[in-house]
Amino acid sequence: SPVTVFIDTECHVNTYEGLWYERMGGIPRLWAVYNMWNADGEPMNTDSRATYYDRDGNEYNTTKNFLTDEEAAQYTIANVLAGDGTDHPAVGKWNPLPIIEKAATPAALDHYFMDNKMHIEWEGDQYAICYVVKIGGNVVGITTDTSFELTFASDAAHIYGTPAANADPNELSVQSVNEYGALGEAATMQISWPTSVVSPEEESLSIFAADNTVYVRGVEGDTVVTVYDMTGRMVNSVACDRNVSFYMPDGNYIVKAADKVVKVNVR
Repeated sequence: SPVTVFIDTECHVNTYEGLWYERMGGIPRLWAVYNMWNADGEPMNTDSRATYYDRDGNEYNTTKNFLTDEEAAQYTIANVLAGDGTDHPAVGKWNPLPIIEKAATPAALDHYFMDNKMHIEWEGDQYAICYVVKIGGNVVGITTDTSFELTFASDAAHIYGTPAANADPNELSVQSVNEYGALGEAATMQISWPTSVVSPEEESLSIFAADNTVYVRGVEGDTVVTVYDMTGRMVNSVACDRNVSFYMPDGNYIVKAADKVVKVNVR
């Protein structure tokens, strides 16, 4: 006899009065609902009138129509998909968990603007086969690398599309994809779009700020980056021999690196 249970179910349709019709193709051994809510998240009444069934008008019987908490707890993946307990491909146990197991959330997500491009980088997961990059909820790229480049646009919607419904247009996200195509939890961060980005044809050394971070790109050899407030007082100094970025609180600053001096607004 068939067994049908609905456990922790979100229902987007108006159910039949009593939840289901009494006439069926076979008399069920159990037909029950446990914890059901509608599309608005509101609990639905699961008290069913249906305990009596008939099969094509010829066979009649009564059937239990509810689950206790203890009974509902027995409906686990291991129990439901145990089959006959063997590894037989047709009737044996089946474990789908490896298929839906999520790859790790990308760590250390970061971005910066340089050479008329937006550069995105993160730490990957050895079990991920690729990564999905989104801006404003829209997919802007899929890559097997742990970095990605996009053509810069101060008007993000012009290049990357209108943000998805209820999405933050300034949100950058990266998700890992496992070998079966399942998406992991997204790493996210806010983008502060600069108004322009220095092109390498214009200058080899660039200084800019975004997300309370000062970026110095195009560093060649030993360089000291010095930051002054608007009164001329030195508030930070960083020695480097390669590209560097560092935190600064909100404010206007003068940043000097080698023979280049730039005023930046940090927010």
